[in-house]
Amino acid sequence: MRNMLLILRREYVERVRTKSFLILTFLVPVLMVAMVVLPTQMAMRSMGGSRRLVVATSNPALAEAIRQQLDAANPVVEAGTPAGPPRSPHYVLTIDSRLTEEERAALRRQVTENRIDGFLWITPEALQSRQVEYTSKQSANLTDGRVLELALQAAVMRHALAGYGVKDEQAAELLRPFGVKAVQIANGKEGGSSGVALFISVYGMVMVLYMAVLLYGIAVMRSVIEEKSSRIVEVMLASTTPRHLLAGKILGVGAVGLTQIVIWVAAAAALSLPGLVAGGASLFHLPLSTAIAFAGFFVLGYFSYSALYAVLGATVNREQEAQQVQFIILMPLILSVILLQAVIQNPSSPLAFWLSLVPLCSPLVMFARIVIATPPLWQVVLSVALTVLTIYGTLVVGARIYRVGILMYGKRPTLPELLKWMKYA
Repeated sequence: MRNMLLILRREYVERVRTKSFLILTFLVPVLMVAMVVLPTQMAMRSMGGSRRLVVATSNPALAEAIRQQLDAANPVVEAGTPAGPPRSPHYVLTIDSRLTEEERAALRRQVTENRIDGFLWITPEALQSRQVEYTSKQSANLTDGRVLELALQAAVMRHALAGYGVKDEQAAELLRPFGVKAVQIANGKEGGSSGVALFISVYGMVMVLYMAVLLYGIAVMRSVIEEKSSRIVEVMLASTTPRHLLAGKILGVGAVGLTQIVIWVAAAAALSLPGLVAGGASLFHLPLSTAIAFAGFFVLGYFSYSALYAVLGATVNREQEAQQVQFIILMPLILSVILLQAVIQNPSSPLAFWLSLVPLCSPLVMFARIVIATPPLWQVVLSVALTVLTIYGTLVVGARIYRVGILMYGKRPTLPELLKWMKYA
C-alpha cells in the first residue's frame, strides 16, 4: 500500500509541475470567457446601429406595414432613456414604387457603393409565389434575413386583414407573438430553464467529460510505454508489485485530471457570480447536484478507460503501435458522443435507457440523462453498479496482462498470447 501511494504521489507531482498542465488548467477558463462572453458582446454591438434599406414595391400600403413591423421589432430609443440590448438593428426605410430593371440596377449600384445596406424587391409575382428577394453585400447575415422575413410575413397578413375590414390595432393584437417559458420539474419542484441553454450546457459538459477521460487515459498509456521502453519499469518492479504500480499510475493521473476539473468548475462558479460578467449567471449556472454528478461520472469514466489504456501500453513497444489499436477502445466513447443528441432530445427513450446501462457508455449518457431529466433512482444505481463491476473486472484482468506485458519486448502480442499471459499471472 505504501508503494502504491508513493507511485501515486510521483505521478501526481510530476504532472502538476509541468508547464503544459499549468497552461491548460488556467487557459481553459480564459478561453471559456473569450468563446462565450466576447462573441455575445460583439454580436450585441453588431446588432445595434441602423440599416439603410429600400423597399421596392408598387403597393405603398404594404411598404408602410413593413415599416411598422420593423419599428415594432426594435423601436428607436431616445438618448438618455434606459433600454436593454437591441433585439435587432433599427432599419431606416425608403419606399421605391418603380419596379423596372433600370431601377433594380440602380439599387444594386447603391448597394455596391455602400449608399444603402440592401433592398427588398417585392413584385406582385413575388408576393403570389411567396418568394421575395433581399439583395445586400452581407448575404450570410442571418439576423437581417430572419428579421425581414418575419416582418414581411406579418406585414402581408396585416395588409390582407385590412382588406377584410379588420382595424390596424386589432390586426396588430392578433399578430402579437407569443413567448413560451420552459419550466422543468426536478425533485417535485419547478425551475425555469431555457431549452437552448440547457442543450448547450449539457453538450458542452459532456464534451469536457469526453476530452478529460480521453486525454488522461492516453496519459496513462504513454507513461507505461515510456517507462517500458526506457527500462525504468524493471528498476521499479524491484521494490513494488505490478498491481501496485498499475494502481498508483491510474490513481495518480486520475487525481491530476480531477484537480484540473475542480479548478475549471471553480472558475465557472466564479463567473456565475452576479455582476462579475454580464449575463454570466445564465451562462455558467451550475447546480451542486450537477457538479457532483459530473465529478462522479468523470471518476467512473476515467477508471473504465485508463485501465484499458494501461493494458494497451503494456502490450506494445511504441506509441505508434498503440495508435493502431486504441480506436477499438474508443469506439464506445465515440458512439456515446454520436448518439448524444438523440439522448438529449428524448432522455427516456429505450435507446437512452439501454445505452446508459452499457458500462463504457454510461459515464457520458447517464450523466446527460441526469442533467436533462433525472431518471428513476434505480436506473442510476444500476448504471453505476454495472460500471463499478466492469472497472473491477477490467482491473483484475488488466493487472494480469500488465504484469507480464511490461517485461515483454519485441513484436506486439497476439490474442492467444494475451490469454497465456493471463494464465501465467
